[in-house]
Amino acid sequence: MKRERVSATGTITWPRRCARAGVRASIAAGLVLVVLSACGVSSESDPRALPSEARSKLESPEPARTESAATRFLDLWFVDNAVLVRVDRPVDGPMTAEDKLEVLEAGPTQAELDLGLRTAVNSVVPDEPLVATANSLGLTVPHEETQSVVVLTEEFNSLPSQEQLLVLGQVVLTLATDPDHSVLFVDSTGTPLGVPLPDGRLVNRAVSARDFRTLQQ
Repeated sequence: MKRERVSATGTITWPRRCARAGVRASIAAGLVLVVLSACGVSSESDPRALPSEARSKLESPEPARTESAATRFLDLWFVDNAVLVRVDRPVDGPMTAEDKLEVLEAGPTQAELDLGLRTAVNSVVPDEPLVATANSLGLTVPHEETQSVVVLTEEFNSLPSQEQLLVLGQVVLTLATDPDHSVLFVDSTGTPLGVPLPDGRLVNRAVSARDFRTLQQ
């Protein structure tokens, strides 16, 4: 407990230590104000919101978006001796099943030919494809949304059995790139056909890439 001193005149006096402490506190407060003023900081007691232009300078700018067109590739399958190999071709945009069959029929590029590749999907009959989509021939065939309908022409039946497998493999592996996609083969009237598989079976259904994986190199 602090003791007060009473002078002879009856006036209350405080210890010199308290007086000196008060002087030091006043000096320190004055120095803080001087420093704040020198730094350009206001000594106002109430906070003020920053102007909008100041906030915009402090905020991190959003990085500019750069859009780059991703290169598309078409997975084609060509014949290398008795197996099928994949070739990636750059394309300008999405391609329909009919577009892909036309590329298969056109065959390998010169560079691919130099590697010994060939296509089995080529017709010896002028102006008549070996295979075609049902849509391109004006055929309406009931099928699932995940199926491509491909017509095998009469010329296909005259091919050797091994060549038939290569044709079917090229078509299926090129068109059915998704695991849930399949190809339904029909004749020129739209009637579904039985399809030979590499393991010797004949199936009466749509076929997928899994059915021809043994032909893949």
